[in-house]
Amino acid sequence: IMKKKRGFHGLGSCYLQIFRKMKLTVLALLLSIAGAWASSGYAQTARLTVEARNLSMEEFFRKIEDQSEYRFFYSVKVNVERIVEGSFENSLIADVLDEVLKNTDIIYEVKGKQIILSPSANPSTTEQKQKSVSGKVTDSSGATLPGVSVVIKGTTMGVITDIDGKYSISSVPENTTLQFSFVGMKTQEISVGGKATLNVKLEEETVGIEEVVAIGYGTVKKSDLTGSVSSFRKDDLNKGVNSTMTGLLQGKAAGVQITQASAEPGGGTTIQIRGAGSVNAGSGPLYVVDGLPIENSQVISGGGASMPEARVPRSPLSSINPADIESIEVLKDASATAIYGSRGANGVILVTTKKGSSGAMKITYSGYSGIQTPSNMIDVLNAEDYKRILNQILDTPGSNVSATERIGDIQSGGTNWQNELLRDAVVQSHSLSFTGGNNGTKYFASLNYFDQDGVLKTSGYKRYDTRLNIEHKANKMLFGVNFSTSYTHDNIVPVGFSTNEEGSALYGARGFDPTYSIYDSTGEYQTSSMLNLDNPLAMLYGKTSETDNYRTLGTVYGEYTILKGWTAKLNVGIDTT
Repeated sequence: IMKKKRGFHGLGSCYLQIFRKMKLTVLALLLSIAGAWASSGYAQTARLTVEARNLSMEEFFRKIEDQSEYRFFYSVKVNVERIVEGSFENSLIADVLDEVLKNTDIIYEVKGKQIILSPSANPSTTEQKQKSVSGKVTDSSGATLPGVSVVIKGTTMGVITDIDGKYSISSVPENTTLQFSFVGMKTQEISVGGKATLNVKLEEETVGIEEVVAIGYGTVKKSDLTGSVSSFRKDDLNKGVNSTMTGLLQGKAAGVQITQASAEPGGGTTIQIRGAGSVNAGSGPLYVVDGLPIENSQVISGGGASMPEARVPRSPLSSINPADIESIEVLKDASATAIYGSRGANGVILVTTKKGSSGAMKITYSGYSGIQTPSNMIDVLNAEDYKRILNQILDTPGSNVSATERIGDIQSGGTNWQNELLRDAVVQSHSLSFTGGNNGTKYFASLNYFDQDGVLKTSGYKRYDTRLNIEHKANKMLFGVNFSTSYTHDNIVPVGFSTNEEGSALYGARGFDPTYSIYDSTGEYQTSSMLNLDNPLAMLYGKTSETDNYRTLGTVYGEYTILKGWTAKLNVGIDTT
């Protein structure tokens, strides 16, 4: 007998072990008594909102148990490994079970808050609805296909075609669907109905066999490559809040390590491909945007005497709106050096932005907003505890401390310096795109606004960018323009671990006297005669840096088809910062 591992009406776990070993008939007798204790109308009044997406029946029952007072009991003869699909909103338990258990050999009985599942007393009625299905699978030319996967949709039950492309699968319900899938072929789904024989012809999947990837100045079939390439379409990339392209790719490509080296808004990242150097070391990968190799070095946002020297630079692609990216390819090994020479020695990251499509203009908006909340605060003494402990130390015999040096009154109740520095911060992004065209000319245009406030007050990052991609084709000629320009604004606060001149507000907040108020009697920032630390708020508002960056990327290209399969292409680009 199966029962979820939890207490049962207050009985101990030892009693549960006994109940599990009982036969179903004995358990049903006990439950009929227990059901009398439950509310007699629970099953008629309790409502469930539950969803099953490719869940086993057992997992689905557990979801019901987690949100209700129902408990399921069944023997090993009940097959709860079946896959179920369904969505129920504000439904009675009977309606849910009727839907889930239809076309199965499982019956149920509700006793109060207990649900007993058992095999049908007359399974032959179910068996009559199941049959064996067999057939042959071929390609479009009629050649047999061995190794094709034939699966009952929604389950893990299936077979593989033999060397002659033949298959036979038993216990197939009449109202089900069979899925036929094979590498390089389009997956087909065919309803069984009353058929006992199903012969299937699979069509070639063009994308799977002739997949084209960008490799630099053009494209090539993926099957023709000899080096290592990772290719990602927009649907393959990370979803969610991504301020730059590196966030889309993080954790997606084997051998590509992307690390956010700074948690500040729009913080810099380091990228290593197969152990190559990092961006801030000047030896990171080469970036190519729409065929234009762009400048890899990047001015570090924030500078001056009060800024730490080891600041991490922004990604070279931080000026590009992630929503404008259509695909990303990562070239490694010989794939990179064969085209770009020594510049590709540390790998190449190719970015292709979205292009227009034929038809009337389509306007698309995408955006999000959220709240960032400080977490993992450093646990420090409050004003009362700090006063008590420090005075105890100063009162220790032999300390030679005068009475005037002891901490007396706490100024204005003291200050929690971390709370004064940190805040809940808003992050938001808004993108508007326009696409359209005809058989000759296609266009894509976009506008984007990204704004991320830092949880550390006064810090933040803003980006405004626009893009225009146009392509025109006439006979053997193809002309195109890819143009983008952006403006970013950084508010930087030092976050190092030194003191005073090279210090940070966060470091000062950890050690500054909590018995002090923010300002002294003259309205100036309070200072400490005992600690060699500046007032954290004085550092927060007095040691900041604002940086404005303007960047334009543009390419103009022309392509002429000399013969079929032979083209000449000219790219002219500009990258200015």
